[in-house]
Amino acid sequence: MSTVTPQAPVKPQAPAQLPRHRFRLRKDTRTAVVFLIPAGIGLVLFYLVPALRGLYYSFT
Repeated sequence: MSTVTPQAPVKPQAPAQLPRHRFRLRKDTRTAVVFLIPAGIGLVLFYLVPALRGLYYSFT
């Protein structure tokens, strides 16, 4: 047979200050965006523009 002991209620804690690694995540995100911008430009210039132009020419 087991017994259950009552536990004291847990008080909710006030939110602590944001950890300092939040700044690091934002800096990493900005760096990632800087590296992804050329890939996005290349995608638009060399894939989407010719695809849309071909679609346009196929109907004219």
